[in-house]
Amino acid sequence: MAPQSLRDLIVPGRFVKLWCPFTDPPKEKYLLVVAIEPFLIAFLVNSELTAFQKSREDLRADHISFSGAFLHHPSQLDCSCAIHDFEIEDVCAQIEADPKRVKILAPAPMIESVKIIVEASLMIETGYKKIILRQLNTFYPAAGAPH
Repeated sequence: MAPQSLRDLIVPGRFVKLWCPFTDPPKEKYLLVVAIEPFLIAFLVNSELTAFQKSREDLRADHISFSGAFLHHPSQLDCSCAIHDFEIEDVCAQIEADPKRVKILAPAPMIESVKIIVEASLMIETGYKKIILRQLNTFYPAAGAPH
C-alpha cells in the first residue's frame, strides 16, 4: 500500500497524469480528479474536441477550454464522461514511481464551472453526479458558503 502522503495528494480538483489503458490506443493522459470516495472518479483532458463534439452544442457545453502551466497547448476538460476505471492503489503506485505525475489544483472558477456542468449533464449517470457534486462541494464550498 502506498504511503499516506501520496494518498493525501490525490484530492478532488487535482490534475494528475496517468497511464490510461482504456483509451484507444492506451496512453498517458492528464485527468482532473473529481471524487475519491467511495472510489476515484476523474475527467479526461483532451487536446481538442472531436469533429462530432464540435458539431453538437450539447456536447460542446460539457467541455471547459483551458491552458495550464503543465500543458504545452490549450486543452479541453471533458466533463461529459465520469472515468471510474482507476483503483486508488494503482494511481498511488504510478505517482510513487514518478511524483511529477501530480500536477496543480484546478483554480476555483474552473471547479465552479465543473459543478455547473455536472449538475446539468445528461451524459453522467445520476449516482456519479451525486458523488462528484458531494465531493467537489466538500472540498470547494460555493463562494460565500460557510467552510
